[in-house]
Amino acid sequence: MDVEIDGRTLNIFKVRVVAENRAKVRIPGGHTRDSLGASRHRFMNLISLGLRVYGVNTGFGSLLNDTVSASDASELQANLLRSHSSGVGNPLSPEHVRSIMLVRANSLAVGYSAVDPACLTSHAK
Repeated sequence: MDVEIDGRTLNIFKVRVVAENRAKVRIPGGHTRDSLGASRHRFMNLISLGLRVYGVNTGFGSLLNDTVSASDASELQANLLRSHSSGVGNPLSPEHVRSIMLVRANSLAVGYSAVDPACLTSHAK
């Protein structure tokens, strides 16, 4: 059974199927895919016009007025991930990680974050 994520219809049963049974995740066609594509297109247009986009080509928080060059934008995003990737305690179980990642992917599937649809599904082992 594949589980579709669209930002609206995920439920605990589907989370368990992905987490425990490793069901594949996919994005349905129609509105969800159109919304993701439109959001991504608008975002890429803003970037191509050289407009400032918070946290993409600007700093964060009190550094929001600092512009980041196009050549440093990828490093900014990698550094953001690094700064948020520390934790304490024992590692989570694979089932917990799959649950958390699914819920996050589902929230991104709403289409407000300009995420590339390819980021929302996986073929992880």
